[in-house]
Amino acid sequence: MEGDKSGLQGIGPDDIMKKKPEVKELNKLKQSGMTETEYQEYLSIIRNHGNEDIIRLYSEYADRITKVSLTAQSGAYQPASITLNFTYPQYADMDKYGTLAHEYGHFFDDKAEFDGIHFKEIEAVKKATGLDSTFKKVVSSSDEFLAAMRNDKVHIKSIMTADEKADLIAHNASSGVQDAIDGLFTKSRLCWGHGEKYYNRKYVAVDYMDKVLKGSLKKKLQQAYNDLGLDASNQSKVKSICRQYEAASEAWANIMSAEVCGGESLEYVKKYLPNSYQAMLNILKEVKVSE
Repeated sequence: MEGDKSGLQGIGPDDIMKKKPEVKELNKLKQSGMTETEYQEYLSIIRNHGNEDIIRLYSEYADRITKVSLTAQSGAYQPASITLNFTYPQYADMDKYGTLAHEYGHFFDDKAEFDGIHFKEIEAVKKATGLDSTFKKVVSSSDEFLAAMRNDKVHIKSIMTADEKADLIAHNASSGVQDAIDGLFTKSRLCWGHGEKYYNRKYVAVDYMDKVLKGSLKKKLQQAYNDLGLDASNQSKVKSICRQYEAASEAWANIMSAEVCGGESLEYVKKYLPNSYQAMLNILKEVKVSE
C-alpha cells in the first residue's frame, strides 16, 4: 500500500545496506582466563555500546585474534603472534576493562581494515628509508589520524598550565592523555607514559641502519618530511616527527579504550585530544565488514 512506502522517506541507500551490528560472543576472550561474570560484563559493554561502529568493529574483527590471555602484570599486544595479554588496573579511578580495551585497540589498529584513509606520509617514509617492517601502514599512521593528532599537539600546548598538569597527575583516569603527552612532547612525561626509549625507537632504527650501511637514511627521511611540507629543518625535528608514529599508535589505543569504557578517561580524551577523538570516530564509520 501507498502508506507503507511513506516510511522509507529520508532513508538513503547506506542506511538500508548497513544492518544493525550484533556481537553474539567474543570466543577468544571467553577463553582468556577471566571469570564468566567478567566475560559477560565486557561482552555486555560491547553488545550494548552506544557507538554502533564499536559493535561493528568487534563483531567483524575481535575473534580474528589468535589468543587473548589474562595475566598478572600489565598488558601487551604482540603483532608477530597476533595475541594480546591484559590485566586489571590497580587504581580505583581507572576502568576495570581499560587495559583490555586498550590492547584490543592495538589489535584493531594492526588488523582491521577501513575505507577512506590514506598513507601518503608513510609511503614516502618507507620509500626514503627502505624500512618497510619499521614503518607499517596501520590505521593510526594514516594521514587522517596523524593530522588530527598533530592538531591536538598544538591544542595541548595552548591549554596546558601548571594547574592542568596538577589535575592530570592527580587523576589516574587521565593516563591515556598523559601517555599522549609523553609521546608528543620530548621529555615531558608526567606520571603515565611509555618513556623516551619507547617513543624514539623508530628513529633509532633509522640511525642504526645509517651506521650499518654507512648511508644517508636520516637525510633522506628529512627530505621526505620537507617534501611533505613538515618542519624538518634539522635532525632534532626529524626525530620529533618520527616518534609521532609510536605516539599515534598509543593514542589510538588509548582513545579507543576511553570510547569503549567511557567515564572519566573519555572526558579527559575529549578535553585534550578532541581532534584525534573525532578522527577515530570518523574512521570507525568506514570499517570494512563482510557482506
